[in-house]
Order: sequence, then structure tokens, then C-alpha cells
Amino acid sequence: KTAGAEVTLTDSDDDKLLKVVTVNEKRGQITFTTRSELKHLLCVAPVGHTSGKPMVFSLQPALGHPDSYYEELAEKEHMDRLQLEVVRLNDQLAQILSEVDYMKVREVEFHESTEAMDRNAKWWPIIQICILLFTGVMQVKHLKKFFQDKKLV
Repeated sequence: KTAGAEVTLTDSDDDKLLKVVTVNEKRGQITFTTRSELKHLLCVAPVGHTSGKPMVFSLQPALGHPDSYYEELAEKEHMDRLQLEVVRLNDQLAQILSEVDYMKVREVEFHESTEAMDRNAKWWPIIQICILLFTGVMQVKHLKKFFQDKKLV
């Protein structure tokens, strides 16, 4: 049995399975095209991989419309090369702005989780000090009682 990987693409909005592909090559390329701009879940699972060597893969997503889309648009809208390039640049700008908005949301989420961890972490040393003080007091009481029972003090 040859080693490979099963690649599954799922739309995270409605959990709709978009594509499942099994790759049995040492090198290969898989192309997915989606119409949705929502989040997608990509799962890469090893299939028939039994050797001790780790499986390595790389992911290089290409965002935006393919060249064929712009060629069809130019024919349909009777655009010259300059107009088509303006449309392409506007699409790239929209994609960049979308990524910036997404990164802002991620940064806010990260900042909130960091602050929550900081709020929780500041109580840990206080709890440790209280436990140490309680342990010390109990040891002193026990030693005092021990020495009194043995009539050493």
C-alpha cells in the first residue's frame, strides 16, 4: 500500500463537504476553487503512512480570481488591457483590505485572551504564598506540640 494523504475541504459556515482528494504521489498539486468568501476548513490526514519518517507537506494558497476569470470579463465587458488591469488591481486591493480586517479581528481576539490570562495569572502567586504561609504555620504548631510532648521545651 502506498503512502499518501487525504485532503478534505469543508465550508465552515454550513459544514458542507466541498471536496475530498487522496494524493498518492511524492510530489503533487491540488487545486481547490471556492465561490464563498467565508472560512473553510482544510484537513490533511495521512493515509497508509507506516514508516517512521514524518510526512511533510506545504500549503500555498492562492487567493483571488484566476486569470481565466479576467479574460472572460474582458471579452464580456469589451475592456482593453488598461481597464482590465484596473479591475484586477481593485480586486487585489479588496482582497488586501479583507485580509487586514481579518487580522484586526484576530488581533482583538488575541489581545482579549492575553488580558484574561494575565488577570487569572496574577492570582496564582497570591494563592501560592497563602499555601506556603498555612503550611509554615501548621509545621510550627506541629513542631511546638511535638517538643512539648517530648518535654524538650
